Amino acid sequence: MSNSHTVVTYTSWGERMQSACCGVCFGILLFFGSFPLLVWNEGRSIARYQALKEGRKAVVVIADPTATVDSSHEGMLVYMSGKAEVAADGTTASDPTFGVVPTNALKLKRIAEM
Repeated sequence: MSNSHTVVTYTSWGERMQSACCGVCFGILLFFGSFPLLVWNEGRSIARYQALKEGRKAVVVIADPTATVDSSHEGMLVYMSGKAEVAADGTTASDPTFGVVPTNALKLKRIAEM
């Protein structure tokens, strides 16, 4: 024979209504609480868009990046494109600690975390 017993609990109608009302109130609170978050997020999005739009209007395009540096562009937002090459003195990116010397690299970045 097995020595087991079953416990039956009863939840009254009032307890079930109270639980349902709490759930509904919490849902309404979340619904109305979402609007300030939505307004905040959209405001940040608009500010970012306006900043990018302002930057696009203020950018100065440099057609020949190999030309001498023009001091009139000091402090301005500039855009240039061109072929990336190794420095004239022949130095390349390297990590002497680990003896890494990659070929055809413009930049070597090491991040050490503990």
